[in-house]
Amino acid sequence: MNALHEPSRRLLRDVMEFPDQWASRLVFLLGPWVCLWMVEILNENNVFKDLAAWQVLMNMIFYYCIFVALRLILGRNRRAAAAGTCFCFLFGLVNHYVLRFRGRILFPADITGWRTAANVAGGFDYSADVYITQAAILLVAYLSLVFFCTPQKKRAKIPALGAIALWGTMICYCYAFFCTGMLPALDIYTQQWVT
Repeated sequence: MNALHEPSRRLLRDVMEFPDQWASRLVFLLGPWVCLWMVEILNENNVFKDLAAWQVLMNMIFYYCIFVALRLILGRNRRAAAAGTCFCFLFGLVNHYVLRFRGRILFPADITGWRTAANVAGGFDYSADVYITQAAILLVAYLSLVFFCTPQKKRAKIPALGAIALWGTMICYCYAFFCTGMLPALDIYTQQWVT
């Protein structure tokens, strides 16, 4: 029993001594959840009604991969959180317009046809609708939280072995997701994907 109390006391003492660092960490960890909600709003989905638990899980793994990769590259929670959220918003916005104009979500093959899309893009209406407005409000609210977190004084150093393990895990997950039979083994097929 004492073995459980000592780590809890150390954690509590650390939180009390460095509340700014812990606030920054919590805001960073909240980011992928905000991204899921924001992108699903742009996909015209209700996260709480339209997604199954496995869909939420698969999405969250990707969002945390984005945030962890940015954290490894940028070395700071605030920068990684802001960059990750803005990237997800922009991706969701592009996906929203593809959904609006073509009636389906963005697929990887659409990226290769960006020149064709750019040629016909001028004929579409890009006015903000209720989904864009809601997602933008969520983006601004989250970025405000990020802004009010105390910035790190110096770049956080992650041990090389830890960074290699994180990169390896993310690459293996993406490889398994896209290049193996993992999805069919889980009874998930490409027409069921929800971005």
